[in-house]
Amino acid sequence: MLGNGGLSIRAAMNGLGIVIGDDILCADALKCGDLTKVGDTLRPGRDDYWLSAHPDMRGDRIADKFGAWLFSELADVTGNRAT
Repeated sequence: MLGNGGLSIRAAMNGLGIVIGDDILCADALKCGDLTKVGDTLRPGRDDYWLSAHPDMRGDRIADKFGAWLFSELADVTGNRAT
């Protein structure tokens, strides 16, 4: 068992076992065939990520564009729209 997600993914890609990973970290490797998904079991994660901005940044054009881009990238990887 490796404590680093990136190392675990790399080990699985090199034939050293399996990895239980998340959609985002494994997306590219799955897409290009370096990893193969085994089964369709999905479990909700216990860690959430939040995009937050200082109140002074609300309405800032650059911050808004970054947020829109980030949510678009997340949707492309997961197939879900972030809210």
